[in-house]
Amino acid sequence: MIPGTGKSSLLRNLTNHIFERNLYKNGVLYFNLNKCQNASNAFEILIRYLNSFKKNLIRNSQKTKSGRNNYGYEP
Repeated sequence: MIPGTGKSSLLRNLTNHIFERNLYKNGVLYFNLNKCQNASNAFEILIRYLNSFKKNLIRNSQKTKSGRNNYGYEP
């Protein structure tokens, strides 16, 4: 890859375009990978986030079953 050719800017603009038009009905996940040194670090962050998301989803479904209204993800 050639540094300084606008790859990050292009990707950022494309994802903002998709997000603003609500093309993904179930939402968009954002991961700040600026401090990642390699793909392995990026996957570690992704797995850690998804595990956290799963735990919160389970917790939210249990709250809903107990009679409380609780929608969405609690970070």
